[in-house]
Amino acid sequence: MLSTKGKKLIYSMPIIDPKTEDEFEEYGGMMGSMMLYEVVFKFDKPVKKVSNKDYIISPDGKTITYKSNFEDIFKGLLNSSVTIKR
Repeated sequence: MLSTKGKKLIYSMPIIDPKTEDEFEEYGGMMGSMMLYEVVFKFDKPVKKVSNKDYIISPDGKTITYKSNFEDIFKGLLNSSVTIKR
């Protein structure tokens, strides 16, 4: 989910349905650590700051990347929300 507040962009990862989490455990739990999840934001102007240190700002400041694996996401081990100040 994306929202804005002034010059800030706020990204919150979608809430995972408990049924999906159960199916993941049953069928793909072992492969979840191998399946990658990546979010990339591209901007026309450099980003000044991100609230989550797991989001990597490119050297030119115009791209932000977040990488994880599905296993950690489904287990709820990550705080993947971020506020981006432009």
